[in-house]
Amino acid sequence: MWDQSTSRKSRCGSCLWVAAILLGMLSGCNRPATPASSPAPAPIAETIATDTDPLSPQPDEAIRRLLKAFQTGEAGVIWDSLPPPHHVQINEFVREFATKMDREVWERLFVVARRIIEVLRDKRDLIVGNPEFKFPSVNKRLLTENYGEMIALLQLIVDSELSDLDKLRTFDGKTFFAETGTRFLKQLVALSAKDPNDPFRKGFDAKVRLVKIDGTQATIGLMMTGTFVMTRQAIDEEQRETQMPVRKIDGVWFVADLDYGLRKMYQDGREMLAAIPDDAIRKNRGPLIKLLQTVEEDLDRIALAKTGREFVLALGLAQVRLNQLVAEGIQQSNGTGPSDEPAPRGRTVTVVVKGEMDKAARQRVLDRLKTLKRTGEKTRVTDGQGLMKIIIPTDRFLQEVVDAIDFGSVGDVDEVERQLTVILKPKPKPAKKAKQDSSGK
Repeated sequence: MWDQSTSRKSRCGSCLWVAAILLGMLSGCNRPATPASSPAPAPIAETIATDTDPLSPQPDEAIRRLLKAFQTGEAGVIWDSLPPPHHVQINEFVREFATKMDREVWERLFVVARRIIEVLRDKRDLIVGNPEFKFPSVNKRLLTENYGEMIALLQLIVDSELSDLDKLRTFDGKTFFAETGTRFLKQLVALSAKDPNDPFRKGFDAKVRLVKIDGTQATIGLMMTGTFVMTRQAIDEEQRETQMPVRKIDGVWFVADLDYGLRKMYQDGREMLAAIPDDAIRKNRGPLIKLLQTVEEDLDRIALAKTGREFVLALGLAQVRLNQLVAEGIQQSNGTGPSDEPAPRGRTVTVVVKGEMDKAARQRVLDRLKTLKRTGEKTRVTDGQGLMKIIIPTDRFLQEVVDAIDFGSVGDVDEVERQLTVILKPKPKPAKKAKQDSSGK
């Protein structure tokens, strides 16, 4: 199914592409330009410069500028450090992705993203101070002290032009990197600086020297000046120089390994987009919207949590519901009432009442459940043989609804579907009148 591939769309974050590859490269991963175990990516259109521009920077200076741009958060400089063929590939990928995206789905996706950030911000104490959350690779003190800055970083992305599908369809990497990309990267660098292991300071701090140059081909030597600790294990702190091939592409000196890595990502991106039919997202709009609605409903439940335990339970239930929808192919479920009567929107609880009831008993049940619904919304009632199904629009926890049932005994409770079954109490029989003794006349 096409949507199984969409989880890979996060690769369009071009700035993070460069950071990930460059970090690995500078950490001593001296991989050959074209590994034997992996097919070479399809070549991108490029023109190899045949002359040397005396005004252009030398290979070592070009790499120093790129490293410095990462350290200072200048995403615009990073964009300018890419050879022009890479500019073309990034722009084309983002624009093509945007043409295949459905507007309603994309807008709803960012509504959900903003809601997630809101919940993360409001439930800070239930997250950072929750003993049931295990973050083995996260410094808890740094997380607590810089929680607000991390939320602000996420907020910047969801409020950027990435949320505007029209702008994505005319995406210009130069403008994006210089503006939103730079704001994001500078905030990320500032946040990283609070970590003693600061990957931006240590991971991109290197001495660069020109080993040799021959026309459009060159070799540079990199020696790390900081110790970048990727694990808790002891590492060899002896400084060693790593030599790397550099070549000139359209007048821009660029590391050959980095050029290969980016081209491989473009190839993967093109394959991913090619696997998505042009109208696939639009045709699956209904199931996708339902999936996002389910996430919103679960976020509402999480937002109601008052304790760490409630938060963890609500989060776990959300994961179960989401996994269930995905496993079912996010197919729309059939309603139980008349087709012309829409089901309540938002979070609901379904109460199935079993047992024979007269008009008065039926009204007593409805009046009791009416006190649990959201203001201004209507319940949906379906009568059957010996049972009545009531769908209540409510933001209450399922347990609160169970506790409010006083007209019968609660049987099965389905936490995933938020449904419970109630066996109606039998109607009390009228008390028999005592017979008068004949002697009492």
